[in-house]
Amino acid sequence: MRARRLLRKLKGKGGGGGQGKHRAGFQEFSTSAIHDAVIGAVADALPNGATGRYLDIGSGKGELLTSFAQRFPGLKPFACDCTDQLMKRSGQKVEVADLNRQPLPFDSDMFDVITCSETVEHLENYWHLLREVFRVLRPAGIAVFSTPNI
Repeated sequence: MRARRLLRKLKGKGGGGGQGKHRAGFQEFSTSAIHDAVIGAVADALPNGATGRYLDIGSGKGELLTSFAQRFPGLKPFACDCTDQLMKRSGQKVEVADLNRQPLPFDSDMFDVITCSETVEHLENYWHLLREVFRVLRPAGIAVFSTPNI
């Protein structure tokens, strides 16, 4: 796919291919099935429940944060994205960072659970993000990543 066509598709301005919902110039790629799979992976890894701090990277509107709050009420949610303009979850603060270049705006060893769903494929420097996730994840913490698989 040509770069210009791909960018138009990512921004929700067409470019062929499947249908997607469009909001604020972004196309929604994540689905409830993907969210269920991410939640299932955490539930499998932590069968006694999850507690502590939870970070969702690439939070968008906050749908995964809301699902996590319902499934794991013992987790305190944190959000990070390239913008705070998409968030729809009431009262949810979003830390803004350029995930290609800037460190995650959190202390080292801070989070027990980190999710990054349908985000890493949008980055040019995903190795930077992976190093940052490792830095802010507590020892014995769990990180779950997902990417589209058409």
